[in-house]
Amino acid sequence: MTSPGLDACYVNRISVELLEAIFLYVSQSIFSMVTTRVCRYWREITLNSPRLWTEIRMEGRLTEGQVQLVRAALSRSLPYPLCIRITEDAFVQTSEDLQVWKEAFDHAGRWEEAELMLPRSAEMLVDIEEIDAPRLRALTLSVPDGEEVEDENADEDVNDLKGPPEWQFVAPALKQVKLSGSYFDYKARLPLPFEQLSDLRLQLAEDAGSVEEVIDILRPCSLLTHLALDILHWDDEAAPPTPLTLPALKTLDINNAGTEIGRYLKAPALRKVIFRMEGVDFGDPARYANTELDALLALAQKCTFTSLTLRIQALADDDSWDVLEEVLGEISEVTELEVWEGLGMENAVIRTSIMADVYRILAYNKPWPPALPSLTRLSTHSRIVDLFPTYFREVQGMVTSRRMPDAECSPLQYLEISQDPHPNFTWGVYSRGKNLMKEEYWFEEQPAGFKWMLKMREEGLEVKSDLLDRYIAYHDRADRS
Repeated sequence: MTSPGLDACYVNRISVELLEAIFLYVSQSIFSMVTTRVCRYWREITLNSPRLWTEIRMEGRLTEGQVQLVRAALSRSLPYPLCIRITEDAFVQTSEDLQVWKEAFDHAGRWEEAELMLPRSAEMLVDIEEIDAPRLRALTLSVPDGEEVEDENADEDVNDLKGPPEWQFVAPALKQVKLSGSYFDYKARLPLPFEQLSDLRLQLAEDAGSVEEVIDILRPCSLLTHLALDILHWDDEAAPPTPLTLPALKTLDINNAGTEIGRYLKAPALRKVIFRMEGVDFGDPARYANTELDALLALAQKCTFTSLTLRIQALADDDSWDVLEEVLGEISEVTELEVWEGLGMENAVIRTSIMADVYRILAYNKPWPPALPSLTRLSTHSRIVDLFPTYFREVQGMVTSRRMPDAECSPLQYLEISQDPHPNFTWGVYSRGKNLMKEEYWFEEQPAGFKWMLKMREEGLEVKSDLLDRYIAYHDRADRS
């Protein structure tokens, strides 16, 4: 490519515009522009194509050379919109570190997407009072816990917790916001245009304030269609909040203490609920008080939705099953149910499966009314490695009962059974008591479940199963050998 016949190379007959478009599809960091290293022609195109420099990622502490590249990218990308990500959470230690931050903020007028993890010494940015970002559509902001600094003007036993700077965002196009870190008074210190947002995600640490304080943030969000709340802990001593209505909300994603919002929320347009009990501390008895499930039940009694996703690491006792059954009995309009279990488990073999109870609850037993009578699509995902062979009869009974001609419920049209073990688990051989079990054992000695799924496919049920795929592949290999 560097020979005297450079102009004769076929690749160099491609127009600059087309090469630039091709380069846009190459995932390149500004710190390692591969297309600058092939030949002089490609290097010249790369360095002089502003759109190739519009995605700036600053991850980890930057070297002096990387700082220069960031500055070059800010300049070379002119006048196109920027997608900027600064995910360094260490202290800003030098004046040059701070200067890079400020230069990035100087280009806020070109921000289209911004992901900012504020440095722990964010008070160094207090001289930035207003961020004028007319093109900004999506903002992700991680707020640090702050650092405790002794206040010379305060009493000896009083420390001042440094929080984030007070910024005024002028962002008329902003629609998506994700805020994570410690709770603070967003309305006072970071007055984002919440009233114009369509997508808001709050991921708050243990110091999350009260439910009322978060609801106060949400009250102006009349255009919000997607809300995600992942909150570790509320202020238990706060007074009960007043109800909240989000008229445009269609999707609600709640985890941990964030599920508490279900007790106070009214959402007439709600269609999809993602309910999570992930990251459960098995040593915390408060997690087994059924507070999350009770909040979901309260939501189901006030709102109508057609899609429900349950992502549950584990349930505690029979009372939990009773609440879950009551929840499923309240949501008669749901047509799609997705259930995940075993999330975050280190040992997916020894945990008790909740799927058997889900299959039992969903089975139609005449003359009792069915749970989820409108259900047509069911997806189940488990890390319990022997789930399907163990509970095949429950699956078969549930599907058959709901597809009977006289069943007082919609026939099931889609069934997904995903059995994804823990990433550290090795398929093939695993210990169960004193026996060594192999996946092939199910295929050879217990094929009834797989043959039934194939039969149901022939009868019109759309069946998706990773185990079934492996069963088919196993017999294909056996037939060829």
